[in-house]
Amino acid sequence: MLENLWSSNNLDNLIKFYKFINNPEKAYNFSINRKKPDIKIYHHNNNSSICFIIPTISIDNFLKTSYWNLVSRFDAVIVESGGQYFNYARSINNGICKALKYDYKTLILSNDDMEIIDNSDKLLEEIENLREFDIILPTKIRKGKSNFSISDQFNIVNFNAITRYTNYINWFINKNANFNEFRAILKGIDGYKYTIFEGSGNKKLDNLILKFLKIKYGKIPLFNSFGIFKRSVLEKENMDETFINGKEDYEFVIRLVNDKFSFGKSTFRIADIGGQSLNKYNNNLRILKDLLSELILNYYIENYF
Repeated sequence: MLENLWSSNNLDNLIKFYKFINNPEKAYNFSINRKKPDIKIYHHNNNSSICFIIPTISIDNFLKTSYWNLVSRFDAVIVESGGQYFNYARSINNGICKALKYDYKTLILSNDDMEIIDNSDKLLEEIENLREFDIILPTKIRKGKSNFSISDQFNIVNFNAITRYTNYINWFINKNANFNEFRAILKGIDGYKYTIFEGSGNKKLDNLILKFLKIKYGKIPLFNSFGIFKRSVLEKENMDETFINGKEDYEFVIRLVNDKFSFGKSTFRIADIGGQSLNKYNNNLRILKDLLSELILNYYIENYF
């Protein structure tokens, strides 16, 4: 019954779902017992020492994109998966496993809906210039009505009145008729102690807001949608498949920081469309879907970090 509520992509059913899954441990147990999705892997060999690993719902469609023009100049493992049990972390991990069978020195984890700003020569230059670092993060631009830089770090903060009302505001902006039910969901969840604060990219504003928040983990490098990794990093760590298409990248980076891997910031620019190619539900549903992964992240923070 719970799987049907979760997978229906119906707002009322998701509200019912959280009447049963109302704490981090229940969220973890629900997710860990879900079925595994089917996957298909395409390996593009261009005799490069650099390999992209990219999840997609359609290999054929991805090969028609402008982003493929950049990716195809290197080697690539494209992982196709979709449907009810699609799991982003599982797709990434299967891609890593495939790539590690070869002698690649550098692996790039990337979404399939990125857009090129700088060219492949700039990418190669930055990888060479920053080779002392284990992980290189690009300068990411969010595509939209007006392009703007994305914050390059995040904080794990206590879920308090300020962060709660941030959730309310997101819900209200999307003009959801069930706003009161969403507010009731948040009030009905036990053990929701921590949430993620990425910030706006405006450091002065973000620092002001952080003064009013209790920080659990601060200034963690932000990896989502694109990151450049030395082989040795992904030989040791990969993504946790318990997360359902949200927050797996944050938990992943927390482990990388704890492992003492080094991070370098690159001037290589790439545009992030915001996970649109893998997102089949609207913004209202995405907020509720992400809540499950936030609860799972809370479970890990309380039990493992």
